[in-house]
Amino acid sequence: MAGSASRVVFGIYAQGLENDVAFVTDGQLSGLCNKGLTVAEVSPEAAAGGPLALVQNGDVIRVDVNAAQLDLEVPAAVLATRQPRVTATQVPATGYLGVYRRSVQPMSTGAVLVDRRERRERG
Repeated sequence: MAGSASRVVFGIYAQGLENDVAFVTDGQLSGLCNKGLTVAEVSPEAAAGGPLALVQNGDVIRVDVNAAQLDLEVPAAVLATRQPRVTATQVPATGYLGVYRRSVQPMSTGAVLVDRRERRERG
């Protein structure tokens, strides 16, 4: 408990803003982080090139709970200009973390470890 996403949720709550803002993340949260409107485990993740990597301060994200839909209200042309500036930063990893980083699948597919050969065969 108390990963970086959880800290943000509790920070919003501590400031009394849980009824005024939504928290959107591609990270995981525990069940204890159900304060205000929180959308977690968004896929594809920013690190995998998902649209969350393109969000900037001031952007409007429309959350339609009933339709289970999340929309970044920024014109496609603007997002296209942001895309080249997005770069993945990876700290070198060895041991189990290195194996995990090379093999883990996105949360939307179960976050299971898959051998690289299997990943290529699946497409």
